[in-house]
This record gives sequence, structure tokens and C-alpha cells, in this order.
Amino acid sequence: MQNTTFVKRFASILLAVVLVLSCAILFVGCGEDEDTIPEDLVVYSTDSNGDPVGYYKNEYNDDGLCIKNADYDSKGKLLGYTTYEYDDKGNKILSVYHGKDEEVKSQSKIEYDENNRVKKQIELNADDEVQSYVVYEYTDFGYESRFYRYDGDDTLKSYTEYEYDENHNCIKETVYTGSGEVKYYYEYKTDENGEEKAYKYNADGKLESIN
Repeated sequence: MQNTTFVKRFASILLAVVLVLSCAILFVGCGEDEDTIPEDLVVYSTDSNGDPVGYYKNEYNDDGLCIKNADYDSKGKLLGYTTYEYDDKGNKILSVYHGKDEEVKSQSKIEYDENNRVKKQIELNADDEVQSYVVYEYTDFGYESRFYRYDGDDTLKSYTEYEYDENHNCIKETVYTGSGEVKYYYEYKTDENGEEKAYKYNADGKLESIN
């Protein structure tokens, strides 16, 4: 009888020890999974206390061009990533954004002219349907003169025009509606202290702000 009681007590104690050790192992393991940030992630954003709240990781090809940029949250969990493709001149021609489920969410295609200047930038959805695009024009000296914004139905939504002085300094930027009416414009001037200021005017020529 005494032997039976001893065996039962010993078995109970042994079971309790096993349970305690199992819980401890599970607790430590879970803690490591939640708190450990992969060493190859780089901090790009911090909170007011200086603690990381965002990470990223880039991958590059043999030419040193970024072919993948991934974003992670404060716990190192993937938020999404963008892949890039380039032409033989090193110009970025395609960006594809993937969500954390790794499904394609959006795309951006870029076309260039013979001088490697952006000629057209097209925004597409996951199904390759055009959502919007921008067409660029340039001056004889290579600066942007105008760019036009269209929606996916080829309707002109707005366009912006730049004016330059004889030294190729931008002195005015005007934004128009798709029908050609002025929405607002900026005039760039240097004040008495030698600082360049941007003066914003509404369509009626009333000054709205100075930056």
C-alpha cells in the first residue's frame, strides 16, 4: 500500500516538473519569435522615443541597381515590397508593388526619350489596366516645360507649365485644368535677404501664401 502511494506521489511530482519545463520552453520560444528582428533589416523610421517603428531591406543586381525594396513593421513583419526592372542603360522601366500577401497590388511603367529623359509614366492596377498616366515635354536646354496628367480613359485632367529666365532659372509654375483654365500658379523670386521664395496665387491673381 505504501509502495503504491509512493509511486503515485512520485508520478505526480514528475508530471508537474515536466509541465513546468514545457511551459518555460514554450514561453521562451514565443518570446524569441516575437522580439527578434532579423539583422539584415535597416531602420528607416523611429517614434518620439527613438524606438524603431519601421524597417526596410534592399536587394541589388550585379550593376548595383536596387531590384527589390521590402518594408517591415516594428516587429519585423513584412508589410509589402516593390520590385524593379531596368533597361540596358540603367533606366528604371518598371516598378511592381506587392502586398504582405505577396500579391501584385499596383504597377508603374516608365518610358524614356532618346536623351534618357522620362517621356511617359503609366500607373496600372494588378490586372494591367491603366489607371492614369503623365506625359512630359522639355525645353531646348533639357528642363521640363510641361507635363500632362491623364486618367485611364485618356481624358486630360490637368497640366503644369514652367517658365524660365535667360539663366534657365524657373520663375513661374502654372497649373491648369484639363480644359485650359488656370487653377493656381507660383512665382519664384529672391527676397531682400537673398532667399528664394515661392509666391502662390489663385486663378484671380490673389496672393495666397509665401514659402
